[in-house]
Amino acid sequence: MINIDLICKNKKVTKTEVATRMGLTRERLHKILKGNPTLANISKIADALGVPIQEIFEPPKQPKVKCPACGEILTLQFV
Repeated sequence: MINIDLICKNKKVTKTEVATRMGLTRERLHKILKGNPTLANISKIADALGVPIQEIFEPPKQPKVKCPACGEILTLQFV
């Protein structure tokens, strides 16, 4: 599974910006992501996002934070 949505959110870029960096339209990027992207396209996406290829496939890290009220360690989950 490709983590492009989370990476875009963390890097504060839109898919339109990623597509532009790749020399594509947003619609073409959408088709690539909904289909079976080639390694070349995955590499271009990673370059456009400024991340290594493996980060695109890694599950998002679930950060842990300490509750300021009770001190309990909480794990944040991305949905």
